[in-house]
Amino acid sequence: MQKITIFFILVFISLITTLPAQWLPTHGLQGVSHSQFATKGDTVFCATGTDLYYSTNSGLFWLPFITSLPSNTIYDIEVFGEKIVARGREKIYVTTDNGNSWQAIPTPDNSYSNEYFMSDNSIFVLDYSRLLRTDDFPII
Repeated sequence: MQKITIFFILVFISLITTLPAQWLPTHGLQGVSHSQFATKGDTVFCATGTDLYYSTNSGLFWLPFITSLPSNTIYDIEVFGEKIVARGREKIYVTTDNGNSWQAIPTPDNSYSNEYFMSDNSIFVLDYSRLLRTDDFPII
């Protein structure tokens, strides 16, 4: 009897762990190509390659991020503490006031940057053949 009970417990556990996830659709980003997501507190940001969106309800509804961001080509967005950093085609943009104002930081020779990251007050940029760093940008 004990072996049968253990068998049913193991079958039950295996069924629970293999059940498919329940995925729910969100509203606002249908048909939009997504480049990258980032979070700051309860806000989720999404860079789409052309626009920037945000959600304050865990991604259920999305709104366009209307800001003074001078570029309409935003590929990536990251949050570093209080700073939000967005990568455009030839510039990196930094804000410390949730996007009300942005500081444009040109990439070296206005080259296209594949990747970037921020560490303390330095921004590192990886273009096609080199890794570069700058500490020389004003923080808003």
